[in-house]
Amino acid sequence: MLYQGECTSLQCGQFEELLSLREYEKKGLTCPTCAGSARTVIQAVPTVGAMPSRPIEMNQIGQSFTSNSEMRRYFAKHPGRHVVDKDSAEWRTMYDDTRNGADAAAKAKGYKDVRHEQRSVKRERDRKRTLEAGVDTPKLVK
Repeated sequence: MLYQGECTSLQCGQFEELLSLREYEKKGLTCPTCAGSARTVIQAVPTVGAMPSRPIEMNQIGQSFTSNSEMRRYFAKHPGRHVVDKDSAEWRTMYDDTRNGADAAAKAKGYKDVRHEQRSVKRERDRKRTLEAGVDTPKLVK
């Protein structure tokens, strides 16, 4: 890595030194002019435009936004959509309705509930994978 340093005596000025991370951790930076100790200089990293540290993700609506203004524009174009707090009664009702719908769909397929369907599908997928791999699975005795 290329490290930028500055002599601690401040008489020699700044310099650049190419070191491996192991060498840097072992001995640090030394001034090439006076062989004295040096400190690492951390420079700003140039970027193009605004760089948010993390995009805003809205999993409820399946969107991610890079800025608050982009999020406001989205909600202005879609007036019926809004963010619901997970602790609210509206969220609980929406969650329960979705869960009940999934359970009803699973029961229509012959399962007890959606979790039973998920376990059965996973078990069947794993069984097919072991058969494709040619691995014998032990038979369970009832």
